[in-house]
Amino acid sequence: MTTEIFSCQTQQSFLIPKLMDKFGLPEIRKDLAIYFKNNSKFEIHLRFRNKKCLMMLIDPDTDELFRPKIHIDTSRTDINSILVMLKKIGYNRASVGLATCYSFYNLDGTFIELMIDTFIGNFLQIGYENRSQAQPLIDWVHSLNLVSENVDQFRFLTNDNEIKYTEAINDLNVINQDIYKFAKEIGLSISKTSKITLKDYLVTFSNDYTYLEKAYETIFNHPLLSPQPISGPIQAFFSPVSVIIPCYNSDDSYLKTLISINSQDLTTEQLAEIDVILVDDGSEIPVKQVYENARLHLKFPVQIIRFETNSGLSNARNAGLSLAKHPIIIFLDSDVVLSRNYLLEHSIRNSVIPNAIFISFKQNCDPSDPKLSQEFIARGMDVPDTSNDLRIRKIIQDNSPGLYEISGKIATDILGETNYFKDLSYGRNVGIYDLPSMVVGHNMSCRKNHLTKIGGFSRNFKGWGLEDSFFGARMIAEGNYIIPVVSCGIYHLDHPPRSGSEEKKRSELKSNLEIYKTLLSSPYSVSPS
Repeated sequence: MTTEIFSCQTQQSFLIPKLMDKFGLPEIRKDLAIYFKNNSKFEIHLRFRNKKCLMMLIDPDTDELFRPKIHIDTSRTDINSILVMLKKIGYNRASVGLATCYSFYNLDGTFIELMIDTFIGNFLQIGYENRSQAQPLIDWVHSLNLVSENVDQFRFLTNDNEIKYTEAINDLNVINQDIYKFAKEIGLSISKTSKITLKDYLVTFSNDYTYLEKAYETIFNHPLLSPQPISGPIQAFFSPVSVIIPCYNSDDSYLKTLISINSQDLTTEQLAEIDVILVDDGSEIPVKQVYENARLHLKFPVQIIRFETNSGLSNARNAGLSLAKHPIIIFLDSDVVLSRNYLLEHSIRNSVIPNAIFISFKQNCDPSDPKLSQEFIARGMDVPDTSNDLRIRKIIQDNSPGLYEISGKIATDILGETNYFKDLSYGRNVGIYDLPSMVVGHNMSCRKNHLTKIGGFSRNFKGWGLEDSFFGARMIAEGNYIIPVVSCGIYHLDHPPRSGSEEKKRSELKSNLEIYKTLLSSPYSVSPS
């Protein structure tokens, strides 16, 4: 892969709209570069993109790259070990740079990236295998009147004496703060111990997604956490989604879910691209029978698969995932109604932010409410009042089951207390709740590739509760942020417990809590990037 670099003095507000007009939406990433120097002639460059690490040996006088490039498997090697090894061979004096990267990809394999706030300034780079194939792209970038630097690898674009050097790791084995911060943000292991548990990953994870928040607003001129719905030209960037809906003795409530999907603020063409999968998990009355009798005349295709016996939410979601066509996955329960902007809001965020679970909040409703009739839903539902969602406002009794014990009755305002979950980091809890418990399965979205990495939902849980929290914990360990989407929401149709009684539901939750505690304390390895 050849790289051509263009130094940018141009404002992001000028470049990003031009890039989006030509290439569509970018993906936002955080990159880490570590440039090592010692008394020898050669430099060692480490470049991290998410969990991928590339090591290169460079002659700074000629910018010659000595091949082969070394790809380091960070699922097997921790950052501390890499830095200690380099220190032992004389490479510890380093310049460290964290940058926000906007990546645009072409179907022909070429790519263009805008790198912001690196220690060598802002720059635009084009990557390609075949220069003649990439020539139109190169010519277009030249037309922007940027300063071109033709090289086949990254290099300094400024004088060496302008770059600050520091120790990558000191004599006490404490690593550079920027390196540490990057590792925590993307779920990289700092050091290996004889036993690394899932809980170990959670207590060192920062959910501060501020850099994504800033980049999102740069792209759309619309705040990531705005309660105001997306509008205007942004709607054209909707990416197709796969919607997975497990159903078990749901009567006909999932018909309302489907109607609310059908009444989204999307074009007919956008709706036709949606992939909806109903998973009938052993319902007494088959879902397919009810669906076909309803004759809804939906604008999108629906797949229905059925298990003859009930096998649980995890198995149903995994089965739906195996049939999903699109890279963005939305999980819904079969008793929810979406606000008319729900799919757009979740699709846009997943399109540009590849490492997050997005969650919206719910309003509990009486199923007999005339405002939740099929006819009313078909007109499109406004954003509900979600102020009583447990993640926004909740009264907790001291006998409430959870990982954490509380004394007496307390009121929580988790969203407000934690600055939209950004401060719900490093294993912090508010009452009985922590970051993984913010992941509630009745509505959430994420990228399919992360689901594949962790093998979907765990089948260890039986009955009601905590399979979604454990899913959240594993996704967090893989470096995924938990980000709320407050500009849309769902209406939840209250119903008797699927378990048959509140007592049985509590019993299932209690059993699953013990399973969850055991899994949190068991050895755990993150997946290779």
